[in-house]
Amino acid sequence: MKKVLVALAAMALGSSAAAQAFVFPAKWYGTPAAEAKRGGTYRSSVISDYKTLNPFTTAEANNIPQTITDATGGLFLFDVSTGDYIPYMAASYTVSADKLVWTMNLRKGMKWSDGKPITADDYVTSFKIATDEDVGDNRYDSFFIDDKPVRLEKVDNDTIRAIFPKVAADAIEVLSFTASPNHIFGPVYASRGAAGIKAMWTLSTPAAQVVSSGAYKFASYRPGERATFEKNDFFGEWNKDAAGAALPYTEGRTISIVGNTAAQLAAFLGGSLDVFAPVNADQLSQVKRAIDGGGLKAELRANLGANPTSQWIVWNWNRKADPFKQKIFRDPNFRRAMSHLAN
Repeated sequence: MKKVLVALAAMALGSSAAAQAFVFPAKWYGTPAAEAKRGGTYRSSVISDYKTLNPFTTAEANNIPQTITDATGGLFLFDVSTGDYIPYMAASYTVSADKLVWTMNLRKGMKWSDGKPITADDYVTSFKIATDEDVGDNRYDSFFIDDKPVRLEKVDNDTIRAIFPKVAADAIEVLSFTASPNHIFGPVYASRGAAGIKAMWTLSTPAAQVVSSGAYKFASYRPGERATFEKNDFFGEWNKDAAGAALPYTEGRTISIVGNTAAQLAAFLGGSLDVFAPVNADQLSQVKRAIDGGGLKAELRANLGANPTSQWIVWNWNRKADPFKQKIFRDPNFRRAMSHLAN
């Protein structure tokens, strides 16, 4: 059986002469970046179907907007080797002495997948839409401190400023959000408000109209089967790996939609997936037996730490359009009951 497990190429890319590159640290690589191979498609899976392409209305843990827009990181990126946040789409930043004002300088040369520059307007507009309660963005609550809003303003095309109502220990995490394209969402929000935003980027929206800032751009979607993504070449103009090469290494991604983790395991053992994370000892033993028996050419990476993915149920408090659900989801007795029901 052919090799079915590959390491996901670190989503770091090269920069053009005009771009202010982000270089992914060598310590993030299991294999020296200079030895990385290019080409192919990275194949993974999810256990539930998608509902939208819209980054402002999605409520799924693993969603298409995350894959195409913010899978890599936002203004700041979490460094798994240190546990700290580091500047990513922000090239640098300063914090006032009272820790209330954060000024972020955007990395020069960043572009959307349609070639338009990523600017301060993208962040300000995205923040404005996300903090409109009528939109229902899942990030809504994170932009308020003790019910008082964080303010975000444009200083110039490459600089934004955030003003916090009080000192927040998680300020840098709050500011790690990713933007959506102002030139796509801004005119709709200005003319049609929240209703216009909620009607955008449905599953039937043509792929060419869906714009990405991440390593990949949306290519197609077949309900109950798969979502496909193509490499975003503009991403490679401002990201580099530790050897100075543009990423992503792969030409695309395919995310298959399967029914449960047992189906994921079967697909992995059958050679149609490149990666699988066992959720229990039985699944792990099946993978190990297949490798030891020679039927599966793969690598088991043990003791890597906690699995960075999760499966859980979320009760969205921001359900203004459905007052009945909002009232129930905010009721602690309801949430306790759900906790008792879950195994």
